[in-house]
Amino acid sequence: MTRLPGDSVGITHYDSPDVDIEEIERMLESDPMNEGFLAIAALTYYSSGELEKALFAYEKLLTIDVRSPEYHYCMGNTCYRLGRKDEALHQWQLTANLDEGGRYARRAKKRLEEAMLNS
Repeated sequence: MTRLPGDSVGITHYDSPDVDIEEIERMLESDPMNEGFLAIAALTYYSSGELEKALFAYEKLLTIDVRSPEYHYCMGNTCYRLGRKDEALHQWQLTANLDEGGRYARRAKKRLEEAMLNS
């Protein structure tokens, strides 16, 4: 798992984490609101194309930390891949507002610009 400085749970890259999703799912059964397990599960689902499961995991993560620019950004990316463009734009705008001047704000603004150019 890649951990960048300032990452709450160390999962900002969409590289497929070296993790057994079945093991993570078992762990989540015993602790369904464990932020670290949910974050790893969300990333793993996203990376493997299980986008509905990833979206569900990001929704749960946002109940834990509603002000996380990382989770809003990742949820926006997931929504975009699911064809939910309006929701993606909303999540990226939230990211930009929550992370003014930060790396997630920069990424979200770039996504917003690209989405506007492609519409």
